[in-house]
This record gives sequence, structure tokens and C-alpha cells, in this order.
Amino acid sequence: MNNKPRYIEGTMRNKIVNLLHVCSVITPRSFKLFDEPQSSIANTMVKMKREGVVEKSNNTEVFETLSVSNYKDNLQEYFYDNIPDEHISFFEEFGIQDIKRAKYSKKKLQCNAKRIIRSAEVTTLMYTAGIPTLPCDKKYVVRNKTLTDNVYYQSREIKKYSGYSDDVEIGNGERTAIASRINGTLLTAGGNYNVYHFGKDIQTWSTQGEHKIRHHIQKMLAAYINRESCILDKAILVTYDLNIFSGLVDPPKKYRDRYEGLSMTYDSLYVLPYDKNGRDMIKVMSESDWQARLYEYATGDSCQDTSRMDYVCDYYDYDENVYIFIFMVPDIARYIQFVRKVKFTQLPKERFEVICFDYQRKFVESTIGGYAKITDDPLKNFLDKWNQIRNREQNAG
Repeated sequence: MNNKPRYIEGTMRNKIVNLLHVCSVITPRSFKLFDEPQSSIANTMVKMKREGVVEKSNNTEVFETLSVSNYKDNLQEYFYDNIPDEHISFFEEFGIQDIKRAKYSKKKLQCNAKRIIRSAEVTTLMYTAGIPTLPCDKKYVVRNKTLTDNVYYQSREIKKYSGYSDDVEIGNGERTAIASRINGTLLTAGGNYNVYHFGKDIQTWSTQGEHKIRHHIQKMLAAYINRESCILDKAILVTYDLNIFSGLVDPPKKYRDRYEGLSMTYDSLYVLPYDKNGRDMIKVMSESDWQARLYEYATGDSCQDTSRMDYVCDYYDYDENVYIFIFMVPDIARYIQFVRKVKFTQLPKERFEVICFDYQRKFVESTIGGYAKITDDPLKNFLDKWNQIRNREQNAG
């Protein structure tokens, strides 16, 4: 009887080791993005540790990470026959060093460990959202200079294949790297997004660095992909807790650059939590008509042109004289403008309403509670209704 562990395609073991070849590390938070029962995942991880395929480490982000161990032995025993060559090459080029940085970086170098861990988490987020993310899954995404599917590229892929390098300024006798904090780029039918993982806090962002990487990626897209627009005017900001963004509504003067480096680079900044709600919103935001569908779902009406309204809003109820902001489209740049003006004018709260999903309510209450009515609805309700509409459209087509 053959009791050798099964690492063949389709098993949870196979998913994990494929991700580890491309992400280098996986965090416990990432496992919660999978639809498989958490008890089943935990049981699989215990077995993989016992088999000597993965090991647990602590790191600068406080929580633990898992990474491949005994690589040479496991390469022969499990990986060669079950892992695509592209993933093995990717790991040998980047993964081995990344694991060391994630484990052992200390003091000033801890930022390197955080970046590796957060980039790995974003890659897992995209993978579980069904976006082609692993090298093997996206090698035919671009055919004849045409993008045939949604796709996510890690920042290291963009820099490697496009020849990008960070500038270095000389000032006051010191060398200062003008680097971007981007974790990757998501190209979809719903828009092009640069993706940033904030983790637990809001860092200082270089406007110059973010402008540079945005411009560089736009040039690269225009050269290699035939599509109507290669403009990157949107960004997705991922965080463990949406409430960290509440301080951006009225930040102390010395902290404003922590937000303005991004708000001056992108027209839209969409904030998502690092959980299944964020994963499912990635799916929604990858569809061509996602914003219009959300506006219609929230109001039961077609989109309005609110560009000439006194407030940045998405809908105006003429019967009740209410300005409505639909935060189901989680654009924090527009939301901050709305909140600041509402608080400044101090009209009765009955004149304003924010419609959001249930997972956003706590954040909305912390930023505009007392100044506007707040209405929330479960994200699941929207997903169920949207999937029904899409199924009918596909069947009719």
C-alpha cells in the first residue's frame, strides 16, 4: 500500500506549495481567504509540517509565517512531478532569498520583511479571487498583444521584465532612493489598478516614487498590450483593519503627506479589507460594469450625473432633499471629500446619507457618525443578486 502524501494538482497540498513557490511565505490570515474549511486547511498544514515540507517562523509583523523547508530533498520527492517548471524557476530566483529576509531581517531591514510578507498576502488575495496570478496561469494571458483575461503582476515581475529601476537622488551628501511601495498591478475589465498593502498602519508615501512607477507601467502596457486604455488612474489599498483610514479624514498637518502621496497620484483610491470581503470585492471590481451595478443596487435607480452638485455624492433624492454617498464603491478619495464638506457645513444629518456594505459600517460610523444617516446591507445579498443577473445574461446570450 502506497502511503506517500499526495501533492498532485487539485489537492490542498498542491495549492499551498504552488503559492509558496511564488509568494515565498504564507500567513495564517491568508488561509482564511480560501473557501475550504479552516479545519481541513489546518489539518493539512499539520501533516505538511510533519512531512518536513513546510516550517513555521515568527517575523516582524508579529504573526507567524509558513515557508518551504528542506527544499532540495522535497524538490526531488514531491515538487518536480507536481509543480510547474515556471514556479520552480521563480522560487529559485526570488523565493530562497525572500524567505531569509522574511525570517531574519532586523532593525532597519525589517521593512524588507514587511514588504515580502505583504506582497505575498496580496498575491494570495488575487489567487483566491480567481485572478490569474501564478506564472503558469498567466503565460498565455497576453496573445498577439491582446489581453485575453484579467491578470495580476507582482511588482518584482514588472520591474524584472520591463527593466524598471528606482532612481537615486544625491542631496546633502546623501543618497536617497526614490522607490515605490507598490505591491503589484491588477489589469481587469473593470479597470487597471496598482495595488498597495498597508498592513497595520499608514506609511509615508513618496509622490515622486508613485508617479514614476505609474508612468513606467503605463508606458509598458502601451508597448505590449493593444487595448483602448492603458491608463493607471486607480489604486487598491489593502489593510487588515479599515479603521486605520479614519485618521485620513482630518489628519494632523505633519501626517498629511502619508495620504497625499497617493491621492495626488491616482484619481480613485479603493480601500479593501484583507479578508473574504476584500477577496469578493476584487471579483466585483474586475467586471466591466461593476460601479454602475453597485449604484443601481444601492438606490434602485439608474446612475445620476452628480458632477454639478454642491457635495461630492453619488445620488440626490429630490423628494427628501438628501445627498447620498454610496460607499459600496469604496473610493476613499471621494469619500473624504464628502465627509469633510458635510462636517464643515454642519447641516442637519437628515440631509445626508451613506450607503455601505455591512463590513464597512464600523469605518463609516467612525468617520461620519452623527453627521449623516448610515444604511448598510450584507455584501452577500449583492453578490447573490448580481450572480443571478449574470447567469440570466449568460443563458440569454
